[in-house]
Amino acid sequence: MDRKLPTVAIVGRPNVGKSTLFNRLIQKRISIMHDEPGVTRDRIYYVCDWLSRKFNLIDSGGFSNNLNLTFQAEINTQVEISMKEADIIIFLLSAVDGVTKEDIIISKLLRKLGKKVIIAINKADNFEMVISTNNFYSLGFGEPIAISSIHGIGISNLLDKVIEKMVKKDSLINNVLRIGIIGKTNVGKSTLVNAWLQNNRTIVSNIAGTTRDSIDTFLKINGKDIILTDTAGLKKNKKTLNDIEWYAELRTQLTIMNSDIIVMLIDKGQSITNIDEKIIGILKDEYKPVIIAINKVDKLNIDEKKIIKDEIRSKLKFIPWVPVMLISAKNRKNIDKSI
Repeated sequence: MDRKLPTVAIVGRPNVGKSTLFNRLIQKRISIMHDEPGVTRDRIYYVCDWLSRKFNLIDSGGFSNNLNLTFQAEINTQVEISMKEADIIIFLLSAVDGVTKEDIIISKLLRKLGKKVIIAINKADNFEMVISTNNFYSLGFGEPIAISSIHGIGISNLLDKVIEKMVKKDSLINNVLRIGIIGKTNVGKSTLVNAWLQNNRTIVSNIAGTTRDSIDTFLKINGKDIILTDTAGLKKNKKTLNDIEWYAELRTQLTIMNSDIIVMLIDKGQSITNIDEKIIGILKDEYKPVIIAINKVDKLNIDEKKIIKDEIRSKLKFIPWVPVMLISAKNRKNIDKSI
């Protein structure tokens, strides 16, 4: 995220169309769109522009007070961080559902923050739905803007309102170094990102497949702007992928293509597989600089570490120039040397 630009966050409860609106505003398919609640779990960033003005746009997961849903507490935390980061918040609701209890809960959180709020009513696809948006005045955020993210209705009105509320900042986009983090599921990619940032930027769990989108994280090291991209774990058997996982793997492939440097993370307890060798072969063919990081080595002695490093070198002897590092993302050992 470019700190020189204003930041706009899209927030709302699950399934009101936040990711669809995000993709519509940036005119790209970045966030995964699906009817299943909880598909977007982390915060997704992209630079959007309208009328020669640029701003950071954040897509976040759906806020819900139903904490029985998987990862909902973590998702709520990410949404609240999005709210705090934003200069302007697009509070997205559904014309079909009307004002719900969860909408009221979110509106109370927004009032406590004291941020600039634009209320957008999605799925207003016909005249009756547009008229029904008057009911949303009751939330106390002024005039509701009727939109349809799918059909593009009212999007220009929404962007005009964003620009109207925007405080002008320097809109120059700095050149940044893009580092992509890839690997199989549950090898510790999100933990590594969090270790570099020393905060909970992405959701971490022991359940394979927690990160479904490619997540951009921004930091500065020695005066250099860096974007870290955390990706979904790659699976060996693509025939078993559901539709969400298929989109997630596509994001990983795009990350490989768009990154300047790739950090390939491998769990010391997992052997090098065909998929690892295939990925490294692709990186080699693309002339993509890569670092092999062997994670979770904190409990190994010197001899055990040497054995693992020699085994990796033996299996990857077709790329002898690629550095192999032993790290512990969880305990932050050697991670500063790897970036």
